[in-house]
Amino acid sequence: MLTSNHTTDRGNHFNLLRLLFACMVIASHCPEIVYGNRSHEPLTMLFGTLSFGELAVDGFFLLSGYLIVKSWVQRPDWSAFLASRARRILPGFVACALCCAFMVGPLGSDAGYFTQFWWTGFVKSVATLSLPMIPEVFAGTHYPFVNGSLWTIRYEVICYLAVMLFGIFGGFRIRSAWLVATVAFTAVFMLGRFDAWPLNGKTGQHLARFFTIFGIGGCYFLYGRDALARSLGALTAGVILAIMISSPHWAELGVAVFGGYLILTFATRKATTFAWFNDLPDISYGVYLYAWPITKLLLWWWPAMTAPMVSLWTLLASLAAGTLSWYLVERPFMRSAFSHLFVRPATSLNKT
Repeated sequence: MLTSNHTTDRGNHFNLLRLLFACMVIASHCPEIVYGNRSHEPLTMLFGTLSFGELAVDGFFLLSGYLIVKSWVQRPDWSAFLASRARRILPGFVACALCCAFMVGPLGSDAGYFTQFWWTGFVKSVATLSLPMIPEVFAGTHYPFVNGSLWTIRYEVICYLAVMLFGIFGGFRIRSAWLVATVAFTAVFMLGRFDAWPLNGKTGQHLARFFTIFGIGGCYFLYGRDALARSLGALTAGVILAIMISSPHWAELGVAVFGGYLILTFATRKATTFAWFNDLPDISYGVYLYAWPITKLLLWWWPAMTAPMVSLWTLLASLAAGTLSWYLVERPFMRSAFSHLFVRPATSLNKT
């Protein structure tokens, strides 16, 4: 799901971690889709709190927070920032939504699919980065959604826009401002006061969760880069995380703060053994986007398929889909001949 430019990730482990997180989502979603609940989800079975999917999405937002705040601080230009984020996120999302609506949908429904299609609703859902609004699909199955993974993309884009607005209004010139904002969202998330938001409770919960995790990733860039290299810090973080992840109330915060330390320590470490990985295409976004509909189609055609088998085939097919998405959609738009029209020369760095 995450989203820095491919060329900025050489020499570290960001690309490797993004693909690992995308694969973790597959490992989490497949048994849940097969059984209709999380009773066979590996991490839930181990700790009884978070799933691998939730852990992976948290990891995506931590990496994004670190990289997107870094992107703004190093080049505080709203037009360049907005154009870069749009080219990276939107083409892949729109292409996946079109595939879901006009390929996956007909394959997972009856012959009357297109007679029920509401074009205005579909366009509106894509424009607002929502789940594609299409006729009923995969009727009678667990989680009958054409793509249950796309819902997080909207929140990631909201986080990007929050960074841009924060920077435009000078928030990064005040050293403690980002930290104070992150602590405030963390308090809202931990207290569970989502009814205080001018939104419905579920949307408020998601915003509080993702702003908290994204904000912590940004804090590690702004204030914690020197600490990430310390072995004692990693050991301490690992011990505390192992304690907190078993608590339903504290697990998410433990992953964000102490898991974030471990994730970003590895992400920012100079690549040696895995240096070759940065020469590969960055297919993680496509893998994340297409895994769910692939799983649903596999179980629609072969409902007796076991969870391990559907996980394996979903992984292989998603890697192929992610590769196609990178070469046919994502990379061409990132290298668009028109991209220079939206980008001004870099300005001086903000003081942080």
